[in-house]
Amino acid sequence: MQLLVKTFQQSQKLAANGVIALLVAVLTRPFVVSALTGALSTALTGMASFGLPLTEVQTGAFVMLVSAVLGLVLRSNVSPGPATSSYPPGSHS
Repeated sequence: MQLLVKTFQQSQKLAANGVIALLVAVLTRPFVVSALTGALSTALTGMASFGLPLTEVQTGAFVMLVSAVLGLVLRSNVSPGPATSSYPPGSHS
């Protein structure tokens, strides 16, 4: 019984960490796709320990799908940074 309670408490902590990480990832500006996918992975793992019927493969596929969709949607909002050096490329010998 004590092992069951300990496992349940660990599951609660994992799910809570996932929810907080997801909240931080969504509120962070500029938007970071890797933070959101990491938080989503943590939250799904926590929910799976509560009985959500997802295998590791399904969780990984879902996170990959979300990452691909966000990459396509946010691609238009990404621009290259300004040049940090006045040297032409290849002349740093």
